[in-house]
Amino acid sequence: MDLEQVLKRVQWIEDEHRKDKDALALLENRILAYEGGIKGVNDQIKSLNAEITRLTAVVTRMDQYDANMLQVRLEGKRQVEELDKEIKKREEEADKVRRWR
Repeated sequence: MDLEQVLKRVQWIEDEHRKDKDALALLENRILAYEGGIKGVNDQIKSLNAEITRLTAVVTRMDQYDANMLQVRLEGKRQVEELDKEIKKREEEADKVRRWR
């Protein structure tokens, strides 16, 4: 190998080394950017978890409210049916009294 070929080879190796160094720097910057983004995502996840917990409690209360409303409706229906039976019973008694006189 002559000196010119060795110099070209050394120059090529130096160029490759620079390219590799630039690529590594670029990748390092991207990693740092991702790390910064991860912190933001973690904060957002914490916030969303808190919101999910809050909404779960709201849904539970709504379910309880619905169950209570159903109970009130059933109780109201039962009372109306009892009153209806009582009214019919009294009407029959009134009819008996009227027929007896």
